[in-house]
Amino acid sequence: MKSKLGQVLSIAAVASFATAVVAADATNMIEAAAIVAPNTTEAVAAVAPEWLPVKAGKQGGISGMALLKGEMNQWSFLIVHDNKKPDQTRLAVVTVTDGKTVSCTPLAWPENALLPVDLEAVTPVPGQTDTYLVLASAGDVFQVRVILKDNRVEVINNFRLPDIKPNDNYESIALYNAGGKMLTAWGHRGDGASPGVLHWGIVDLSNGTFTNTSSVDFIVPWPEGANVRHISDVVIDEKGNLYVAAALDLGDDGPFSSVIYKAGTFAVAEAGVTFQKLDTLVKIYQANGYKMEGIVLLPGGTSSFAAGSDDENAGSFLRIIK
Repeated sequence: MKSKLGQVLSIAAVASFATAVVAADATNMIEAAAIVAPNTTEAVAAVAPEWLPVKAGKQGGISGMALLKGEMNQWSFLIVHDNKKPDQTRLAVVTVTDGKTVSCTPLAWPENALLPVDLEAVTPVPGQTDTYLVLASAGDVFQVRVILKDNRVEVINNFRLPDIKPNDNYESIALYNAGGKMLTAWGHRGDGASPGVLHWGIVDLSNGTFTNTSSVDFIVPWPEGANVRHISDVVIDEKGNLYVAAALDLGDDGPFSSVIYKAGTFAVAEAGVTFQKLDTLVKIYQANGYKMEGIVLLPGGTSSFAAGSDDENAGSFLRIIK
C-alpha cells in the first residue's frame, strides 16, 4: 500500500513537491502525538516546523549523514546514498539555511578508486579535518577526505569490518575518541524477529585493524513487526552515550516510521571497552511517515539532532530536531 506522500509524488509534477511535504508533515505530527512507543522513557525534543525535501526519487535517499559545518542559521551535512550502479552518485553535501532552504551538491568519487556499492553510513573522524569514514552494507569501509572547493572526495584508505557474517547488513557506524583510543561502533540492522547486532572495538585507521571487539544483540520495543530494522544508524556523544535510530520499512512506497533512542554508554579503559546498555531505552524523537537512516548530534546539547530519511520512491527529507 502506498503512503500518502508516495501517492502524491507518483502523480504530481516536481512543482507540487513542497506542498505534498507540508501535508504529509501535518499528518506526521498528529500521529506522533497519538502513538507512544511502549517500554521506553520519554525525553522531550522540540522540532523544526517541518521535514524539508532534499532530493526526489529513489536515488536521492539519505542512507547516512554527518555534520560538515554549521551554526544556528546554516548547517551543512555530508550525506551518502545507497546507490549501486557506476553512474549514480555516492556522496553529496546538503546545506540548510534559515531552517527552510535546502541545497544539495553531489560529490565526485575518484575514478581510480574502488567504487563502493550500497553506502549506508558515514561518520566524521575525530581530530582530522574534513575526513570521514563511509560504510557499505557488506562491511566495506572507506576513509575519505572531502574537498569542498572541487566538489569531490579523495579516498585515503579502505578496509573491511571484522567478524562479518554471511547475512549481515550494516547500516551504521560511529567513531569516538576516548583518551587517544579510537572507539568504533557499528551495527547490523536486523529484521523483525531477527535482532540487530551492535558491534564495537578499537580501530587503527592507519591499517584498518580492530582490537577489543565485542557485540550484543539489539532489539527495539518500537516500531514493531516483521519489517523493523532495529539499527538504522548510530551516533556517540562526547560523553560516550550511544544513540540509535530504528525504522519500519514496508517497501519502496512505505508507509514508514522511525525513532531515535538513547541506548547506553561506552567506556574505554586499559582493560578494554565496555558498553552499559540501558534497561529501558529513552525515546528522543519519533517520526511517522519517514524512515530515518541518518542521525547527527548537533552542537548545543545531547537532545539536538539533525535527521535524514531514505523514503525510497518518495526521495529524501531532512529535519532539525532541538
